[in-house]
Amino acid sequence: MESFMKNITKARKPGSPSHSSANAPSLHPPGPRGMMDLAVMVRDDGGIIRQWSDGCRRLYGWDALDAIGQPAHALLQTIFPVPSAGIEAALQSAGEWSGELRQRRRDGSEVIVAVHQVLQRDAAGGKAQVLESMTDITRQRLADTEARDNEIRLRLVQQVGGIAWSDHAYPDDQALVSEGFAVLYGLPQGQTHISDQAWLMLVHPDDRLRMAAIIERMLGHGGSTASEFRIQRADGSIRWVSMRAEAFLRQDGSPLRLITAQQDITEIMLARRTRFRGIFDSQFQFIGVMTDDSPGAEPAEATAPWNAGEATAAPPERMWQRLGQAAREVAGGRRDAPPEDAERRLLVDFSLRSVRDPGTGEISWVIAEGQNLAERHDLAERMAQAQTLQALGQLAGGIAHDLNNIFQTVSGAADLLTRRPGDPERTGRLARRVADAAARGSSVAQRLLSFARRVPGSTEAVETADMLAGIREILAHTLGQTIDVRAEVAAGAPRLVADRGQLETALVNLATNARDAMPDGGTLVLSAEPEQVVPGVPHPAGLAPGSYVRLSVADTGAGMDAATLLRASEPFFTTKLPGQGSGLGLTMVRRFAEEAGGAFLLSSRPGAGTTAVMWLRQAAERAGVAPVAGGTTEMTAPSQVMLVDDDDMVRETLAADLEDLGVATLAAAGGPEAIARLSAGEPVDAIVTDYSMQGMDGLAVIRKAQALRPGLPCFLLTGFADPRVALTDADAFTFVRKPVAGRDLAVRITAAVQKARASRHPEQASAHH
Repeated sequence: MESFMKNITKARKPGSPSHSSANAPSLHPPGPRGMMDLAVMVRDDGGIIRQWSDGCRRLYGWDALDAIGQPAHALLQTIFPVPSAGIEAALQSAGEWSGELRQRRRDGSEVIVAVHQVLQRDAAGGKAQVLESMTDITRQRLADTEARDNEIRLRLVQQVGGIAWSDHAYPDDQALVSEGFAVLYGLPQGQTHISDQAWLMLVHPDDRLRMAAIIERMLGHGGSTASEFRIQRADGSIRWVSMRAEAFLRQDGSPLRLITAQQDITEIMLARRTRFRGIFDSQFQFIGVMTDDSPGAEPAEATAPWNAGEATAAPPERMWQRLGQAAREVAGGRRDAPPEDAERRLLVDFSLRSVRDPGTGEISWVIAEGQNLAERHDLAERMAQAQTLQALGQLAGGIAHDLNNIFQTVSGAADLLTRRPGDPERTGRLARRVADAAARGSSVAQRLLSFARRVPGSTEAVETADMLAGIREILAHTLGQTIDVRAEVAAGAPRLVADRGQLETALVNLATNARDAMPDGGTLVLSAEPEQVVPGVPHPAGLAPGSYVRLSVADTGAGMDAATLLRASEPFFTTKLPGQGSGLGLTMVRRFAEEAGGAFLLSSRPGAGTTAVMWLRQAAERAGVAPVAGGTTEMTAPSQVMLVDDDDMVRETLAADLEDLGVATLAAAGGPEAIARLSAGEPVDAIVTDYSMQGMDGLAVIRKAQALRPGLPCFLLTGFADPRVALTDADAFTFVRKPVAGRDLAVRITAAVQKARASRHPEQASAHH
């Protein structure tokens, strides 16, 4: 077709001299018949189609019979890119015209054609015809349009989404950047290229090394990455940028291309910070975000559940310094938790967690979390106290039964003594029985008081054998006659370290659970034996290597199946009926054992009973203690003691006992009476007063008495295991636990009076007597 058109063009050029008719081309295209397969038509100077090729039929759908004789542009509904008169003028002037036209096929569909028109005239230069060749370029133009639309759409999306891009083709030293990139980085208007080094200089100094490492890694290994960093514009403003990048390598491993898509996320970061601040402020704990290079390791973000005054004073400044050091060590992979600080004013549990950069894998942030444990510890103490009270309540029936037996013995003996006072042998036997009953009652009371005492943090070395014997005695009198309580302690069982009150509460809780598992009676065995956990050998309870005392509470009850055993230590899980148990007993036992540095394990099988085991740390061996010299202190000089008690029976009995031992006793029915008699000048060498009295307690009596008589020996009697007495440095007296034997009290009084007399001047002592 190209040669065909070329021949026609050479045959007639505008402005050339006319040729003879012999040289004029024919209206029929020369050459083989196959040329007619091309889309070619010939129209006269009036636009009427005179020839129509088979190629035109295939392109437009009309055959030659339908097309010849029709106005060409009317038939094809031609849409010209410029006015048709201009095209005709160009054709007449230049003899040819090329361009693109939009036309319609016979079926009404649009077709875009590339047209080349050639003007031919006859030999006289008058009559003319136009030879046109058409090429279908519809698909090409639609593809071009779609690509152009996509480009426009992409540009709009980038503009709306704030997407900036860069495209670095290596080994070029600069990357092509978008207009949005220039706006994002504050580059001069119209700048289209930037070097890698110039880009890095726009990255914030604190993020520059990290981003340089990311780019270097990508250019060396290829692949994609996503990162967030800060940039600093020429005007000093700082913006946050999110970047996704992909690097392509050549076959030899050298960089081929690096493409980045970047977006300004400053507002997102501010919103995130505000959201995090709201989350932080709603937490009942301290949260801090620290960086390894923070000046003085101050937190970037910090909140605390205490008020502003407490937050500025606690944690103290040295804590921040130590936490900062710990943060740097975490970032360096050298430690996992902050150091303990025994001097902290608040009880705070701190943890540190590292955050790694997704691009480099390096630690870039350290999140410090702290929680004020004061409320938790208070709650734990209240729960422990509630468990103690619950245990006491469970034992109350047995205690009442045992005490009633004691009272029965005492009242029966007293009745017999009253009826037959003249039988010395019988009187002595009954008196010993009363004394034994009183000792038994005193033992029960002391055990219960010891069990019920609440001394926070009173960790001590506990004599294992004595402790289990005491618990066995309490349980034997309280669990009921159908439960055989035994204590089996290995010979030489070491002491253990624990809060005695919590330990006894735990054992009683385990014992009451065992009793409930034996409704028809059974055997309860309390046992203790030493156990050594060696390094490298896994322990069933997960204990660390060390020396422990293994305490067991085993029953012969119904036992538990595997499902019940699995849940037995869960908080609030219980198999008891509503109102008969809280489901916290075993949970508290486990917590107590673990907080004491030990462990708790429960084992059971249906029909084989249950064994609860606590492991507690052994106490250090005691150093030898020199024996105390025995003997009895004698009353070497007359003494008069004022006995103060508002209980008539106690006061009269103890006064008679002291009188019988040679101690002159002056009785007072209460604090006001005692102070009145001292103020009146009553001669007194010592005061023995009960603590719990109506109107004026024993401590107030002692303070007033010593104000009147400085240096006066004083004794405070109390039946409480741990009286909550608010003492001052000026208080000087001796605690005496009830019940106390008269002889023991007399010995103490005599020793105190002798010491007081020896400390006075001789003339003062003789003047007083």
